[in-house]
Amino acid sequence: MDSKKLQPPKTDSVVPVPDLKREEDFTAKYANHAVTEPTSWDLRVVFGRVDSSAGPNAVLQHTAISLPWPTVKCLIYLLRVQLDAYEALNGHVPFPVGGLNPPVSSLPEESKKYPKAELIYQAIAKLWEEFVADNPEAFPQEKEGK
Repeated sequence: MDSKKLQPPKTDSVVPVPDLKREEDFTAKYANHAVTEPTSWDLRVVFGRVDSSAGPNAVLQHTAISLPWPTVKCLIYLLRVQLDAYEALNGHVPFPVGGLNPPVSSLPEESKKYPKAELIYQAIAKLWEEFVADNPEAFPQEKEGK
């Protein structure tokens, strides 16, 4: 068997399911908007909700959570599992036209001084292409070749 193929984890490496408890000040909030603020140590995610009564494109931010980078990786996996399972049961979740701005079409000149800028730009471009391919309803201009 090829050692590069996915192997089930060893039983001694499985993390036990935590006994979840909620702190006294636990709150649940709704968010339909999120922005990220990366640092060397962690990723801060600021949540809010679009509120058209506050003006065009108004977002009322209400909560920020900072996550260490290993937790970000874990969260990406868990969110993908949930989305894939939901879509398997309920069908494709449509993404709205104009719901996400595309990345810049080329690497800005001022960014080229950073050693890994081109590598990062290529990674972003690849992720964008995958996102567009997975959500064609959100990008009708891509179908028309504009």
